[in-house]
Amino acid sequence: AMNQVYKDYILDYHFEKADIFVNQTTNQAIAMVSYNVTYVSDLKNANQSKTNQTETRTVKLSYSKLPGKLLVNQVQVWKSGLDDLDKATPKTLEESSSVPSLPNTTTK
Repeated sequence: AMNQVYKDYILDYHFEKADIFVNQTTNQAIAMVSYNVTYVSDLKNANQSKTNQTETRTVKLSYSKLPGKLLVNQVQVWKSGLDDLDKATPKTLEESSSVPSLPNTTTK
């Protein structure tokens, strides 16, 4: 038996909506972000059918308050729901979807 890998390419993706929750006491925000993604199986064939799908990710932001602005100093992308966010480990925070992932960065 031969294993075949099914592979699509992202032709386009755009922001659809976000629900944002801010905790001013802990300087953290959680956003549930939805994107509409268009997939194609061959980038060279313009007449092929396209598949549209909505993808949702949870993003946790930590920020610092500066005079007149907020500075984001940590971003975590979570591929599951809010219930398990506090139990997140580096392995579970890895992005496995074909949706481009946001960089996980920390500034000092």
